Amino acid sequence: MVAVTPAVTDTKGMSDDARLEIEKYVAAQQGTNSAAARDALQKIIDLGDEASFSQLYIARKSLRDAEFRRMTSDTVESVSDKFMPQ
Repeated sequence: MVAVTPAVTDTKGMSDDARLEIEKYVAAQQGTNSAAARDALQKIIDLGDEASFSQLYIARKSLRDAEFRRMTSDTVESVSDKFMPQ
């Protein structure tokens, strides 16, 4: 039986960018749009330098979910635009 290892994607650049971006949301209060943006950025940071497709999908999905829940939020939209360009 052959062991299958998941494909790994380089996420260092994205993680580094999220680390810089999250500084804007350090004081965000839970339940606010800023906190939703911060939480989504933290998931991207948690990917580290490499991530499987599954890990990347989950992190980006959390960002997309935050965007849809808070469609009128410029805060969440600006983070989403940066990390999930159309």
